[in-house]
Amino acid sequence: MHRSQVGELFYISHVANVGSIVRSGILSHNRAASVTHTKVDLDTVQEIRSHKRISPTRMLHDHANLYFCGRNAMMYHVVRHNPIDAVCLIRVSADVLDLPDVVVMDGNAARWESRPYDAASGIAALDFDRIHAQYWTHPGDPVAHSQHMREKQAEVLVPDIIDPRFITGFIVPTDAAATAIGTGAGRRPIAKAPYPFFPASVWRR
Repeated sequence: MHRSQVGELFYISHVANVGSIVRSGILSHNRAASVTHTKVDLDTVQEIRSHKRISPTRMLHDHANLYFCGRNAMMYHVVRHNPIDAVCLIRVSADVLDLPDVVVMDGNAARWESRPYDAASGIAALDFDRIHAQYWTHPGDPVAHSQHMREKQAEVLVPDIIDPRFITGFIVPTDAAATAIGTGAGRRPIAKAPYPFFPASVWRR
């Protein structure tokens, strides 16, 4: 992948967290532990991530994580286990890639196969077409399915916090989700675009 292909990055969130995120930024898992917020993730996955070391001095949970593609297995889980009107994608400027000590993972950071890179090397190692494919399913080939699912969840890890100045807007699946965000977005635009949230047939109402 070329840097020019990275137009923006994405953070999956509950709409109830938007106001706090706009004020204080996107926090690492460890920093968010002391802040009241509404979770959309799986405790079992976070347990795995809590043991993953990224560098000699930092664990995975010391980073705020973003995705290159918001339509991934994490989003699929979120829309099936949370009311669809409570889900949103937070759009983040690709300029975060230029921050010090940013790490690019070539897949889901919780997976043992995923490798950490510096930003430039990590982007070069990614396959744009596979990350942005509509689906990662490979019927009849569970190994290919698992590998593609991992790749679609390639991550950008930013130490500690992503400053609110990098937040450029929001994507929501429904008008009700946009209404739920409301003034919490400040002056940032809210776009309704159902595609990243999968077909409505899988949504939890």
